[in-house]
Amino acid sequence: MFIKKKIKKRSIDNKHQFNCVYDYIKNTAEEVDKKTAIMFCDYVIDILCKNIESNMQLNFINHNVDDFVLPFHENEYENENPYSSFIWFPVSVTVKGKPINTETDSMIDIDLAKCHLFCNTRKTNSLLNLLKYISDSGFYFDKDSHRAMYIEYLNVCTFVSEGVHSLSIAHHLKQGKITAKLVDITTIFPYVSTDGDYWYVNGDTYNEYLAEDYRFCLIYEIAKFKYGLEHE
Repeated sequence: MFIKKKIKKRSIDNKHQFNCVYDYIKNTAEEVDKKTAIMFCDYVIDILCKNIESNMQLNFINHNVDDFVLPFHENEYENENPYSSFIWFPVSVTVKGKPINTETDSMIDIDLAKCHLFCNTRKTNSLLNLLKYISDSGFYFDKDSHRAMYIEYLNVCTFVSEGVHSLSIAHHLKQGKITAKLVDITTIFPYVSTDGDYWYVNGDTYNEYLAEDYRFCLIYEIAKFKYGLEHE
């Protein structure tokens, strides 16, 4: 288990919030047919993704206005969690000596107008310049400058390592496509769980990692619940 160093107290009880929503989803699903339950899971995942997405798009204000505080902070806790704020979701687990990775060898074309985008923006000047430029000239995908991964089962483009501000603006303007690395998060469903506070990774070794935000945990567990409905 990784040792965590608490920097400041969270104002939200992540585990309580997680349980309230997740229990509600499961109880609601039991009252309807399977098709409706799956649609409801998609609906809630979509809302949660939009909620996180809007927080991240406002991150440039959080970095430039002292009195503005977002509901979550990427550096609220310092810990040796390999699932850092840059990633937000578990990425791999080792089972019987074999690594099971969510990242695949495939590339996929993504329409920025139709997916969710998880990336933190920080530089106001970059946003202003790109807002004007892309609005006037359109978005151009540069394979050397725009790097990201796409979690297909969640319809989320994330793991953005280059082109954060230009992708954010293009997504806002609902224009442009990028080529991203395909991620299959369903491969780790049998081995990774969460309670809103921690990720529990149960492979060859058991590890607990502090979760970044209970909403990421909800998205993951609701997706896993939906996957179970689809394959029962």
